[in-house]
Amino acid sequence: MLKGIFFGSIGRIWSTSAQRLDAIRSIGVAVRGVDTDRTIASNSFATRLRRRFASDPYSAPEVRCYNQLVLSSFQGQAPDFAWFEWPRLMESATLLALKERWPNCLLVCFQDDNPFGDRIRERPLWRRFIQNIPLYAVHYVKRDADIVKFTQLGAKRVLPFTHGVYDPIFKPDDRPLGEKDILWPVSFVGTALDHRVGFITQLFERHKIPVRVFGARWRRTWVGVRHWRHFSTQVTAEAYTRVIWNSKISLGFVSSSNHDEYNGRTFEIPGSGGFFLAERTQKHQEFFEEGKEAEFFSSVEECASKIRFYLANDNIRRRIAAAGYERCMRADYRLTSRMRDAMRVLFPDSRL
Repeated sequence: MLKGIFFGSIGRIWSTSAQRLDAIRSIGVAVRGVDTDRTIASNSFATRLRRRFASDPYSAPEVRCYNQLVLSSFQGQAPDFAWFEWPRLMESATLLALKERWPNCLLVCFQDDNPFGDRIRERPLWRRFIQNIPLYAVHYVKRDADIVKFTQLGAKRVLPFTHGVYDPIFKPDDRPLGEKDILWPVSFVGTALDHRVGFITQLFERHKIPVRVFGARWRRTWVGVRHWRHFSTQVTAEAYTRVIWNSKISLGFVSSSNHDEYNGRTFEIPGSGGFFLAERTQKHQEFFEEGKEAEFFSSVEECASKIRFYLANDNIRRRIAAAGYERCMRADYRLTSRMRDAMRVLFPDSRL
């Protein structure tokens, strides 16, 4: 049996790190989880100021605590692999010490964010991470462009990782149709960032479509203040799934500043039996057939037009939502399968 150690934000099941850890365990790998959240300072005003303006967004105690936690976790017999999620506080000396202590342990780095995206204020967060790219045995990344960039920066091996449905949480509503609650014609779950803010504003102001929005930072925007009754705080885990169940249409925006072509909701919405109306990207079109398993848009006008059409045609909308879920199952977009594939690439002789 493969044995590993997993470092990440694993304290709450709504965390994607916790979901990946659970998925690895479910395929028969013995993994010890180490929660790295306890090394991060509380979200105080001083911490937020440092994250935003300091040349080093992480304090010396945070960095020291993280690296001490990693080193103290490497005791006893070496596991087959160590999996690190977003190790932005990792120091080179720590990785070199691990390689010397456990030379046969595969050091795997996972991160699906973009250290080279357009979020200029976040770039200092990635300084240590970028320096350490050559020290990991394997990097799992999200974008094709990441493979090129990481290789240019000296990565030994860079592999693509595609997200999937964490089906213990994201699954269809199994209640009889007459007992299901449709609370919102259209909803969106996500943070106020990038072009989403202007897009949602136009849906409200120009097209008079009252989207129900759940997410952070919206109350800091004009649209969030002006239409405050339509905005709620972020929802996670089962509460997020219930929003999908209780919406006729679930919108899907990607992050333009991260150069994304898909994200977690790409699979979570169809995987929960929801009607997925998302931005038209090459990846979205690869994952789902347009007009049959999901619907896509390239402009506010096209999005508004499709919202009106599908709100007026419930039978067609339900048929597409059902086909989207069937595609998730038929193509096996489950997170368990994604993690099994990832581990099989790392350990082709294992019986997974």
